[in-house]
Amino acid sequence: MGEHEIHFLFTDAEKKQPAKHYRCSVPMTELLPYNTNHVKELEFKNEANAEDEQKPIFKISMFLFQQRDTKADKAILKKAGALLIATNNSDLMLIMSALELPKIDVNMCDKEEKNTALHIATMKSTNEHILLTLLKDPRIDVNVKNKDDNTPLHYFCLNFSNPNCEEAFSLFQQRSANMNAKNKIGETPLHKAVFNKCIRLILVELLLKAGAEVDATTKNGSTAMHYAMYMERTDLISILLENNASMEIKNEKGETPLSIVSKSKNQSFQNTVKYFKEVIEYLKGINADTQEIKMFIHNRLFKWKLKEITAKQLDKIGIKAIGRQRELMKEFKKIEDIDPAKLSDKSTQIESEEKEREKLLNNILSSSKFLYKVEYTELIGTGTSGKVFKGILEGKIDVAVKTLKAGSLKEVEEFQHEFGVLSKLDHTNIVKFFGVFQDEHQKMMMVMEYCDRGSLYDVLSKGDLKMKFETLFDFSEQIAKGLEYLHNKNILHRDLKSLNILVQTKVNEKGQEHLVLKICDFGLSRFNSTDNLNTLQKLRGTYAYCAPEIYFSQPFTYKSDIFSYGIILWEMTYRTIHQKYQRPYQEFPDIKLDVQIILKSATLNLRPTIPASTPLSLTNLIKQCIIKEQDGRPSSSDILMDINKMKKEYESNPSAWDTCIISN
Repeated sequence: MGEHEIHFLFTDAEKKQPAKHYRCSVPMTELLPYNTNHVKELEFKNEANAEDEQKPIFKISMFLFQQRDTKADKAILKKAGALLIATNNSDLMLIMSALELPKIDVNMCDKEEKNTALHIATMKSTNEHILLTLLKDPRIDVNVKNKDDNTPLHYFCLNFSNPNCEEAFSLFQQRSANMNAKNKIGETPLHKAVFNKCIRLILVELLLKAGAEVDATTKNGSTAMHYAMYMERTDLISILLENNASMEIKNEKGETPLSIVSKSKNQSFQNTVKYFKEVIEYLKGINADTQEIKMFIHNRLFKWKLKEITAKQLDKIGIKAIGRQRELMKEFKKIEDIDPAKLSDKSTQIESEEKEREKLLNNILSSSKFLYKVEYTELIGTGTSGKVFKGILEGKIDVAVKTLKAGSLKEVEEFQHEFGVLSKLDHTNIVKFFGVFQDEHQKMMMVMEYCDRGSLYDVLSKGDLKMKFETLFDFSEQIAKGLEYLHNKNILHRDLKSLNILVQTKVNEKGQEHLVLKICDFGLSRFNSTDNLNTLQKLRGTYAYCAPEIYFSQPFTYKSDIFSYGIILWEMTYRTIHQKYQRPYQEFPDIKLDVQIILKSATLNLRPTIPASTPLSLTNLIKQCIIKEQDGRPSSSDILMDINKMKKEYESNPSAWDTCIISN
């Protein structure tokens, strides 16, 4: 081991052949933090012969530990309860050493609480690798009960805080964990999961999929649904209802989940539960099957929404058969009992909720403690540097939580850079940044506002949205406003593309929906200064959106972002004209690799083909944005003026524009 690197040696020694020695080095910064498992694919090179084409690749699992007191370790390992002591101290290296002892009893219980090492790990350890190390040992009994009859799974469901919980849960399953084990007061792991403060929704779903009884009762007759109603968590209620949970079971107080709702002072909560009950009863009445009912609950398609539902919407939620779609829509057309009061309640409810959220957000943005109250609800994306989860902030605000997996110092620096840029921004068309923190597992987390419609690419490619020219003007104007704000702040985005523009549904006081576009993903962004000149000259971003000057290693400028904007404008134009999505440069069959795009764009001036029927003013704007010469491209402010002119042109003669749309 070098001062800053770990060296691996591999010797290939065949009979009657001279031995070949291969070496590989890993910077220690890539194995931080300590006490964390790192799995690396390493390529080894011949020490004596650099021209040797044979370069063996090995996948190696590694832990990096700090220097230790070996005498103290040996003294502990001589004790019968070495594994309990090591786990109680959250000492991963000592746990690994204890598990290697020939006569170790891995299921030994402590005298006071009758806890095994696995109980202790699920109760108190903040290092997930301790839990995983124990669970991977085939001798571990996951169903041992302690003094209170809790199994390790009970404590795991109550305490585990890492949203990447699937591996640990899967190991519990492989060890035949009893999903319905009851403690002394009759609680199952499902009851415990409802009270998990960080990942309750994820755990509840995992448990139900693994066979947990949704209506299991405690000794006082309470189900998980009772608990969810007390907490007024409609997201939790939805998951339980999707799994056929009852709202009619009485506990020893005579309370049913529905009677708990009636005592709530939260009108919004009461309405939502009422809508759930209504749609379930209605769907059962028209003989919808269990899976169909689950789809409607999951998508919150309440009874008062069904009359106007389309075949495309039914297909989107999972009802694919055309015959069944027609049957359901025929039944839905008969619905007459839509209470207008519900709609007014809905708008009032939305308005009050928005005010409450706005007040909470203002408090959050001036606080430094809020970040420890993020609850993860579901995985919504995976990237090279980590995962993105949907979460709930302060129990009310939907957020996106971007995590950075343990990795190299470079990845940490880029992550830190992104939140460094985001923290300086405040604009409607820039994704809102709430803060960043490091959790107990030493993972970096960035908390941003959640955008329910995904990316602009998702909206354009999925085909659910009817793209009109008004929509095109609205979207292009919003993106240009966000870009203008960035450029006025002296910030270059450098990776602008439809995947890096998020879309959020906003509802006005009349209950009408409007889509808001927000520029995101600032990992490659840089402030435009001479200090960043070398960085700007590196080829970054996605090739289809990269300006030609980047290929020639010229500095990235504001006008390079404008080129990217022009490609996005082309995407939206094609989607509007043809009413279907096409990727930039998709019409060129000879382009097989992404790198060919930037090559031909820069050297042959190749550009995506603008649809022939595109109105002239829109065609001209696209061409100006993606022209080769930077000086010929407009600024964000120029683009906004051009869009305004096009809007007026459209308003004066909409039919001239609408006839340009080619119907399928």
